Amino acid sequence: MCEPRPGAGAGDGPLNALGAATSLDLAYARFEGTEPNGAFSRVLDAVRFPGVEAAARARRERAVTVRARLAALAATEDRRQGDLHRLTRDGAEAAARAAALCHLAERDHADTHSAAAAQARDLAAHDREFAALLHLQDTASAE
Repeated sequence: MCEPRPGAGAGDGPLNALGAATSLDLAYARFEGTEPNGAFSRVLDAVRFPGVEAAARARRERAVTVRARLAALAATEDRRQGDLHRLTRDGAEAAARAAALCHLAERDHADTHSAAAAQARDLAAHDREFAALLHLQDTASAE
């Protein structure tokens, strides 16, 4: 985000990329002594691909979810390592250690498959968003 425009009111907030490009279009037109022709704004993704800002926001929200999931997995891994150290330190019988290891391995596979499924869902959602943006661009250029 850019800094607020000079002279902008406090309620106007920060200037987004499209607003900054429009301001540059106007300044360039004044400099050249012509009408604004979109020299800066027409190359922005927000203009070329309507909905790109919403798609970027959705990707950022998914990234927050992925980071939270990674933190949970790291905590689980730490707990599992602690379980294995405790079993070894306490001198548990071989059968008890084997049972605990089997249980941990089963949970590992379930977590791995769940994570892979979540990643596949995220990738499919991203592909759908990108296809929709391309479709909007194609229909806009056909008109």
